[in-house]
Amino acid sequence: MAFIACGSPIVQCADIAPAASPRTCHVDSRKGLDASPGTREHPWKSLGPLSTVTFNPGNSVRFARGSAFEGGFAVKGNFRLKQGSPAIGAGLDLGYAIDFDRRPIPANRRPDIGAFQFAADGE
Repeated sequence: MAFIACGSPIVQCADIAPAASPRTCHVDSRKGLDASPGTREHPWKSLGPLSTVTFNPGNSVRFARGSAFEGGFAVKGNFRLKQGSPAIGAGLDLGYAIDFDRRPIPANRRPDIGAFQFAADGE
């Protein structure tokens, strides 16, 4: 997965409990400090702090316009679809045979949106 756009929310992020209010984390390679809390006023400088965060629904990361980063970060969190999600069966067939859980992607219907196909058994 690539993260290209700067200045737009493109990934979910938070180091708060899922029931808490949504939070936006900020990263600015020119003005930030990794020891900062990752807020608009005190952004992180690099992608490193994002690897320590557990991502939750409703939270986002904003990258400052003009920022440049090397490397990447590992996303922690559960991004699997839940029963009733509008993403189930709403994807486009891109020719993939398996998802990130190595589950087969059905050939007889539209795939789900996202890296994981919905699994009714929750796995």
